[in-house]
This record gives sequence, structure tokens and C-alpha cells, in this order.
Amino acid sequence: GKMHACGHDSHMTMLLGATYLIKSLEDAQSNNGKFPFPGTIRIIFQPAEEGGAGAKRMREEGVLTNFPPVKYAFGMHVWPTLLSGQVGVRSGAMLAAQDNFTLVLSGVGGHAAFPHLCRDPVVASAAFVMNVQTLVSRGMNPLESGVVSVTHIDAGDGAHNIIPSRATIRGTIRALSDDALSQLRDGLVHVATKTAEAHGLSVSSTEFAKDSYPATMNDDGLFPLASRCAGLVSDSGKHTPVDPTMGAEDFGYLAQGVPAAFFFLGQGGDGQGDAATSGCGKCCGRVPTNLGLHHPEFNLDEEVMKRGVALFLNLALRSLKELSEEGEN
Repeated sequence: GKMHACGHDSHMTMLLGATYLIKSLEDAQSNNGKFPFPGTIRIIFQPAEEGGAGAKRMREEGVLTNFPPVKYAFGMHVWPTLLSGQVGVRSGAMLAAQDNFTLVLSGVGGHAAFPHLCRDPVVASAAFVMNVQTLVSRGMNPLESGVVSVTHIDAGDGAHNIIPSRATIRGTIRALSDDALSQLRDGLVHVATKTAEAHGLSVSSTEFAKDSYPATMNDDGLFPLASRCAGLVSDSGKHTPVDPTMGAEDFGYLAQGVPAAFFFLGQGGDGQGDAATSGCGKCCGRVPTNLGLHHPEFNLDEEVMKRGVALFLNLALRSLKELSEEGEN
């Protein structure tokens, strides 16, 4: 079988759990007057988070602006590199801006015994892989962060003695700001074009993703509330400071529109030895929960879902309380 191996089913389960508790509170208050804090809590189950920009589609359809308009937005992801019991959050850049690229280098194919009669896209592709790394090491401010990863090269049909006429190169670029991502995108096209020219080839096709993801930026003004809620549900009583990551999230589209905060929910065990495990221990064994997202043996620490429910619940109710005290409708 196949799995996405990222924990999105647990995210939906935790949000459903928080929704159930919120509705229970509302129903309990229905015979005794108003809900403790007036306002509306909008529960968002976004589709196509990875690759389809579901949050962008929802935003275009009014998820933030339909009445009543959204004031704050919150999101969360399980995080295997944090211990179970920790909730990570930071102010500013939380996740990277991201784009994918596909390039086609076109040359002249022929017999491998006569390379001087060819224009070899394989050699040009190898040169591009090396040259494009300078976009980060020499093109970016050393105090900024960026990633250029070439992840796939396809050339030829498997023959040992034929130089192909074209090569397809795929990969991803990432940065901690939208401006830096744009810089990498422009630089990648420039390096590809000049590298191809140096080898007597051309770049016959350049494609980027239909929707590049913006950086997920946690709002500075919302950080006191976010860190307080994280601390309330953490074992330590405090939020866990975290570094930004080059992973990407289409939650960034929501954070572009309203003050927002995104959290990492630790699920990597207790740090006292082996990581947390789950599984029956008989037919499937006990699988550690600190393996990375998208790892073929990724496993969820289901015990942390109660903490995720509590986080969502605290964020929703304490946001309504804060907004009502500020006189917001």
C-alpha cells in the first residue's frame, strides 16, 4: 500500500475533537444565556495542503472575508523532532516559501563514441547541478537562508552507447521570505540558461509550480497569546522555542490575510531513552514515533492528540475572550 505519512489524519481528528468540545460548551450554555465569550469560531478543513494549495483556493472563495470576517487564524502540525509533551512556536518566519521547477535542456544526440558531434545534455545537467548551488552560497546574504535541491534528472532511454538529445531536470527551491524565493527563482533561470549556452544547448522549457507557497509568518502581535496557549498544554508549562524550518505549508496563504500562528506539536517520545512507540507489538511490531515526516515508517504518537485538542480549544476560547475584551464583534 501507499501512505502520505505526514499525520494529516491526526490533525483532522484533533480539530474535530476540539469542535465537539466547543459545541458541547455552547449547548450547555443554551439554557443559561449566552456563550461565555461572544463571537464565531470558524473551523477550517482545508483540502490539498501539499501540492494543491487548498488554503489559497479557500481564501479566494472567502474563508477569511465571509461574514463574520476572520480576526485570527491558527494551524498545527505534528512534529517528530520535538518530544511528546512539547509544543513549539515562534514569532516571525515559521516555515519556508517554496516553489518547484522543471527544466528541459535540449541539445544534439548521437553515438557516445563520437561526442564531438553531439551537444550533450547529460554533461550540461551535471554542470547545472553544481552551478545552481552558488545561488545560495554566493548569491544570497549569508544571514538569510535558502535551499536549492535538484531531485530528479531524466535523460535517454537506457542505452549504454547513445547520448540523448534532451534532459529533464526537476527540483525545489525554498527560502524564509517571499522576496528571497523570487530571487532564487530568477537566479535559477539565469544559471540554467547560461549553463546550457556554455555547452551549446538551449533551455527549451522552464516550468514552475502553478502555485508557489508563501512563507508562513507567525504574527508578532499574536505571539503572546500563541505562546501562552502553547505553554498551558505543554508538560513544562512553557512553549518550546523552535527554529524556522525549510518545510512549507499552504497555511501561509491564510497568514498573509490575517494575524496568524502555526504550531509544532511534539510527538517524538519522552527523551528518556527510546522514542515513544505504537503498534500492537505482535503482527506489526512497535514502531518509533520520532521518524521524520514522509518517512516510509512514519508513525503517530496517538497520545499527543489529547494535547492537540486542548491546544485548539484554548486558542479558540482565549482568542474570543481577548477579542471581546477589546470590543471586537
